[in-house]
Amino acid sequence: LKPVDEDEEGEEDEDEEDDGGTMAAADEDDTERADPSAFATALVESAGEGKGLAGWCDSNRGAFVVHALLQVPAAEKGVVAQLKKHAKKLTAKAKTSNGAKLVLAHVKGGKTGK
Repeated sequence: LKPVDEDEEGEEDEDEEDDGGTMAAADEDDTERADPSAFATALVESAGEGKGLAGWCDSNRGAFVVHALLQVPAAEKGVVAQLKKHAKKLTAKAKTSNGAKLVLAHVKGGKTGK
């Protein structure tokens, strides 16, 4: 078997060439954007449209995504603010969804699981 990075002649793939450090510069620029709390905050802000995060809790998987957002300190306040308005809906969903149960417990003040 031949390595993936080499073509038939054994030369490096053209995409792998060093282009004078521009990749390193791009990596430095991406450091801020790669911050998980920045991503979580942006996700919470954009999710406020339409059904919002409460709509995500309609599915168990979506509720676990919301629960993960609750674990990010920078995003937690925004998530809780969106969900408190829908506590009744979350309470009903928590009867059949473990994810919604975790989210509801966090929204009610009993922070759970990491």
